[in-house]
Amino acid sequence: MNRAFNSIVVVAIIAVIIGCWGFQQSAFSQDGKCGDGICDEFEKRAHPNACPKDCKENCVGEAGSIPVIPKAPSCCEGLTLIKPKEPEIIGSQGTCTSKCGNGACDLSTETAYNCPQDCAATTYRDVPKNNLTEEKGIVVAKESCEAEGGKWGIWSDVPGARPECNLPTSDSEKSCEDSRECESYCEAPKDAEMGIKSVGRCYGFKKAISIKEIKNGIVAAEWCY
Repeated sequence: MNRAFNSIVVVAIIAVIIGCWGFQQSAFSQDGKCGDGICDEFEKRAHPNACPKDCKENCVGEAGSIPVIPKAPSCCEGLTLIKPKEPEIIGSQGTCTSKCGNGACDLSTETAYNCPQDCAATTYRDVPKNNLTEEKGIVVAKESCEAEGGKWGIWSDVPGARPECNLPTSDSEKSCEDSRECESYCEAPKDAEMGIKSVGRCYGFKKAISIKEIKNGIVAAEWCY
């Protein structure tokens, strides 16, 4: 009789274990989050090894950044480390993602700099600064700038300045007595003398090379690059 009783107990225990495991797996699969690169509370509670793709110890999930430190964590399984969004970003090795290469430019993590296959430069806005010397980048940028009514050129006397887009303003020719009244500058008449009171017109572009500027109703500055 003891053997029969023991057998029943063993079978009951196995049934409970299988039932719990099945319930856990069912609930986990219904949640549908395993594999998204995020080790959420559900996955942590479900089982220590329920979703190793997401809950790998010390790994960085989707859209996470890996810092430049000794023994830095690695990307979670299935994710690839791409460069930071811009070359100016320091302190980061890059971003972990599974999206680079899928044909869609994810603006939260991707740019023409770190994922050109998805975010090929199509306007002057997304041509990385360090790529402006490349012939293709300049052509694309110049054409898209001019298509918006802008002027393509160098608008600074800083050594090494690169070409950029100078877009038109929306308040061109509006009467003004100070640059604060304009999108860009309050331009004095060409023949206006320095230090006199004057009424000017809002300049037609956001950047200027040579201009007489009015401040507080006075022709106060004349500069030329």
